[in-house]
Amino acid sequence: MPLDLSKVLVVGISSRALFNLEEENRIFDEEGLDAYAEYQLQRYLRDVQDHVVQVGERVEGFRQILQNILSVNLTLVSVQQNSEVKNLTEVSIEQNEDVKKISAWAAILFAPTVVGTVYGMNFDYMPELHWT
Repeated sequence: MPLDLSKVLVVGISSRALFNLEEENRIFDEEGLDAYAEYQLQRYLRDVQDHVVQVGERVEGFRQILQNILSVNLTLVSVQQNSEVKNLTEVSIEQNEDVKKISAWAAILFAPTVVGTVYGMNFDYMPELHWT
């Protein structure tokens, strides 16, 4: 199952934008509101801050879920690769056994082949031709 990296990118960009908004809100709170600011404005800004905190928690939750998904995906890919390597190793062992058998037969047939080729040549000056 391929992973959609665009969603990961959106979560990353959203978390950066959220961090900037939280930082601005924190600076605004540290400096304090003007004494003459209206009560409704203060209430609205507190509500915005609550929403920023909620969205930040959601983004962090999504980040953790994505991290878990990526680690599960990595685990599944490594398990699949391990099974492929196992199959390749088994095939390699079978090929090694076949090569051993072929080499043994080649060694057995080597001596008769050499003798047959030497005596099969047309020589006039071969000592064994004049023994009889």
